[in-house]
This record gives sequence, C-alpha cells and structure tokens, in this order.
Amino acid sequence: MCGIAGIRRFDGAPVDPGVLRAMTSRLVHRGPDAEGYWIDGPIGFGHRRLSIIDLSGSVQPMESADSSCHITFNGEILNYGTLRQRVAYPYRTHGDTETILACYMAHGEAVFGDLEGQFAFALHDARDNSLLLARDRMGILPLYYYVDSKIFAFASEIKALLPAVAAVTVDARSLDAYLSSRAVPAPYTLFEGIRKLPPAHTLRVGERGIERQHRYWSLPLAVSREVTTP
Repeated sequence: MCGIAGIRRFDGAPVDPGVLRAMTSRLVHRGPDAEGYWIDGPIGFGHRRLSIIDLSGSVQPMESADSSCHITFNGEILNYGTLRQRVAYPYRTHGDTETILACYMAHGEAVFGDLEGQFAFALHDARDNSLLLARDRMGILPLYYYVDSKIFAFASEIKALLPAVAAVTVDARSLDAYLSSRAVPAPYTLFEGIRKLPPAHTLRVGERGIERQHRYWSLPLAVSREVTTP
C-alpha cells in the first residue's frame, strides 16, 4: 500500500510545492518508507512509498526512459513479469511501476485491460499533455478527485485533497444514501465536489478539464450450458 496525490491547474499557474507536500504528508501512514515529488509548471505528483517490489529502486514519481511520461502509482501488478517480456524497453528498474510505463509507451491506453492486480495511479503524457487516472478492476485500491474551474486534484484518501480544496461541505444526497444503506455508491462521496473513480475505469483530464471517463473492463457474462441427464 502506497499513497499518491497530485494537482493539475487549468489556469496555467504553477503548482504550489507547499500544497503538494501538505497533501502528500497526509498519506505518510500509507507509505512510511520514502516520499517523492515531481512538478512541471501547472502539474505535479506526490508519492508516499511502502517498499514491496524492487526495494532499492523504483523511486516515484517515475519518468519514462524518454522523459515524456510520469507516473505516481499505488498497488501491485501481479502479472508484471509477463508484461515486461512482451515489450522491448530500456528498463532501468526491476519493478512493476516501470512496467506500466513501458506498456503504456508501447500500447497506449489499451494497457489498462492487460493489468492484473490491485492499483490506482495517475500518468501524465507530455506528448499530448494528458493526465490519466486509472483504478483496478474490482476497486480494491481507492482513488478520489476534486475538480473546479481552476484545478483538478487527486489522492488516495479524501483528507489528502483538503489542502487543495477551498472549502468542503457535506453532500446532502450522499448523506441520505449513507444513512439509508450505510454506503455511498461511486462516483459520489459524503463531500460535495469530491468524487471517487469507479472500479475498472479511467479518467482523462485535459488542459481545461475532464474530457472523458471510460470503463476499460467488465465482468464477463456467465456462459449458459445445457445440462443433459442420462
């Protein structure tokens, strides 16, 4: 378990390092082993690491070999060894984080359907200036976000969003759902304007706002079989 956080500004202003650090510091319990930051003008990533794979390497946020893509990743890709063998890439680490970058560089967004495991991550592609968020098929790991006319912010936990949010109020409709069923269905949360990415979905954020949300995987339909009796 790691902690991720980040900001994309739509007004062109640079990301405030203090705000990004404040967001990331609220996730220290998720990743006590290391912290890292990457800021490039109006976009920035933070990461708190719990070292499990490639203990001495795989520092995050991580950039691709050509420096065009950056990722902040929480989770574990169970089939990363197989995926690494499929892609010719100048690997510099032995972990699953770089495997995601390599597969994305080779196959684009089609990579999301190949990932097996639990994950939540954000990936910035400087080639088209896109920001992509992704969550695992069953929604094992959380990923929350907030958006208004000036910023898009994301984090592993809601409390890590608060340094970037001007004000937080209770979402009355979600409160009603919680009181009636003790749960708030995705994409809603108990807080107005704060949403959670549904399982098996990606979210693409452009220079001016959210562009699209896409479901990349669905539970296979059961195959009916005739039962014959002797």
